[in-house]
Amino acid sequence: MLVLHGWALDSKVWLDTRALIDHTRFTCAYFDFSGYGSNRSVPLAGGMEGMAASAMAAADSLGWDHFDILGHSTGGATALRMATLSPERVSAVVALTPVSPEGTPLDEAIYESFKSAWADPGPVLRSLAPHLH
Repeated sequence: MLVLHGWALDSKVWLDTRALIDHTRFTCAYFDFSGYGSNRSVPLAGGMEGMAASAMAAADSLGWDHFDILGHSTGGATALRMATLSPERVSAVVALTPVSPEGTPLDEAIYESFKSAWADPGPVLRSLAPHLH
């Protein structure tokens, strides 16, 4: 199972749950999107499409032809997008509180608050609120 974190988090968000998984039955890969965690120095992946492509590349690098995906927030939306792009490879998706693939309406004040969270939020924020760019 490919495990995807949410926005403003990284794969460490799953640390507590790792101990609860039966690793004799399940293989899990905890992926950090570009700009996050172990991939912090990698430039952002270009919105939802880039995030889906980079997560799919992670599955490719593991040699996984078929796999499940667990994703939270933006990771949940990315998991859903991956399933639509490669339904022959993605067996199942568990999306925990996914953001909408259609974007999430944000008023200008909330958008500006998110925008100030890091130096170049554009690629991610455009996928959350495409009507505000």
